[in-house]
Amino acid sequence: MRAIILLLTGCLLCACGGGGNSNSGGNTAAPGNLCQRNDINAQVFCALQQDYLWYRDLPASINPDNYASPSALLQAVAAPQDRYSFVLTAQEYQDRFINATFFGFGFSSVRSDNNSALQIAFVYDDGSAAQNGLRRGDKITEIEGVSVSQWLSQLDAGTISSEDIYGPNENGVVRNFIWQKPDGSQLSADFIKSDVTTNTVLHRS
Repeated sequence: MRAIILLLTGCLLCACGGGGNSNSGGNTAAPGNLCQRNDINAQVFCALQQDYLWYRDLPASINPDNYASPSALLQAVAAPQDRYSFVLTAQEYQDRFINATFFGFGFSSVRSDNNSALQIAFVYDDGSAAQNGLRRGDKITEIEGVSVSQWLSQLDAGTISSEDIYGPNENGVVRNFIWQKPDGSQLSADFIKSDVTTNTVLHRS
């Protein structure tokens, strides 16, 4: 099954702002017309129409300017069963999967169905998260003493940015994480941001 990884050539666009404006009005456009536009949000929706596994579930018309970033647009239009698709800049893709370098705690996650946790999609062996026992399939429930559900509600409301949750992208930044294993046990550790050499083969059996 093929979901989609969207690669953008522009600068990184976080949930706090970016691609378009936040107007709630405006005319909607048919997907075919959006492919003639050069703005990032329109190009993202055009790519979804062409390559998305659940393309039949996409809205028939849409106004990309209603979404503050490509990630916000994707989250709004993605099929309910889609827990896999995400947005990367071209440079992020190059750094993470081609150059095999990554800066951060060394994990990637998706939201759980009820936004109560962050489900771990993969961990890099060289990162602080893996070294402290975080594994694929675990669920992060708390960061810096604040529940993930509370963090995500503030993030969606636009009152905070991802930097408020994870800290600035600086070497040595520490955040405390609490997570739950699939067997229900709970662990806690401080993760430290650093340059991580990535294992681009993420699973083997």
